Amino acid sequence: MSGIRYVTGSAAQPQGEGYKIIAHVCNSSGTWEPFGFARTLNRRWPRAQIAYKAWYKELGYRLALGTTQIVERRGEDIIIANMIARPGIKWLPVQPQPIDYRALEQCLQTVANRARYFAASVHLPRLDDWRKVERLVERTLVAGGALVFVYDGD
Repeated sequence: MSGIRYVTGSAAQPQGEGYKIIAHVCNSSGTWEPFGFARTLNRRWPRAQIAYKAWYKELGYRLALGTTQIVERRGEDIIIANMIARPGIKWLPVQPQPIDYRALEQCLQTVANRARYFAASVHLPRLDDWRKVERLVERTLVAGGALVFVYDGD
């Protein structure tokens, strides 16, 4: 069953059964932001930040917009998708660096493919201009057959 469900809580504590992909928007600068959802995710799943920083170093300190790092751990049903969809660094939570929506669509398509492979649900916080993001989520994840949980909280 595909579609979008809006729930209260944190995407870092995904609801439901089976495999779950936590989709997380990251910047292209290799800096893990110390506030908002990034902070919440890091407290619950520190391997997401460790993998992101290692990936940044491995790629020669350059992350391309539109790429997605899938962080899996054998035997666990939680998968983290570090999606590179913000150019640069977000220094203040009140002045966020905007999302690059073309890059986000590419990332969401990668997540949709992985969700299909694992028959996984996808979990993400409500992002930026939600109307734009919602259209992308419907065009990629929902159209690909995923059940998507959007969380208000964090």
